Amino acid sequence: MKKIWKLTLSSVIGSVIIAGTVWAQPNLQLFINGQGQAPESLKLKVENGVTMVSLRSIIENLKGDILFDENKNSINVVLPDSTNLLNQVQRLERDLQPITAEGALQTWIRGIQDRNGALQYAVFSPDLRAKTKKKFDENFWVTGGSSPHIGKVENIVTKNINDTTVQFTFDYPLVEKSGIIGVGKAVITVQKMKKEYKDGWFITNIKMKDPEDTGIMIGAEKL
Repeated sequence: MKKIWKLTLSSVIGSVIIAGTVWAQPNLQLFINGQGQAPESLKLKVENGVTMVSLRSIIENLKGDILFDENKNSINVVLPDSTNLLNQVQRLERDLQPITAEGALQTWIRGIQDRNGALQYAVFSPDLRAKTKKKFDENFWVTGGSSPHIGKVENIVTKNINDTTVQFTFDYPLVEKSGIIGVGKAVITVQKMKKEYKDGWFITNIKMKDPEDTGIMIGAEKL
């Protein structure tokens, strides 16, 4: 007797098996939220006009868990609770909200050095967030490259534009394993504004001599 598999989904994830000869094409590509996926990693294949993908691979790609209960002869898929995750992120961002202009700058620099797009985004102004979120999403919130990276930033020049706007200018070393291979330059504008229930300082503009000198640099314009 054939086994009957029971699939329990905590949220709708779409069809895992897609029927139709229209999909039965060579070099088939799969996109999740607009992001291309490697067909081989998801075991994507077409058989007799039916497109199939590994259930475990696609669930793990969506940061979920998949469990097989041998006693109940069932598969249980659990996806992250997007509402709880959103609340968690918002609380983290609230605590990261800089109370000084220098704090906003240093948080951004740390985000660049750690290639952490979420840390950079946390100190962006609402307008800059709107312009960059799609790009962060496309890169899975990872920025920069393996080499070179920004080394220790020193000799920051501070210019007070007015009571609510500060501009920072600094050079930064471009570092590889072999040592410093060059020097970049950046001008960062930070503005005081109210967000939610308290005032904070947020980056409104980023200009760099070469925005691509460390790889993926999101939100920067050419100086």
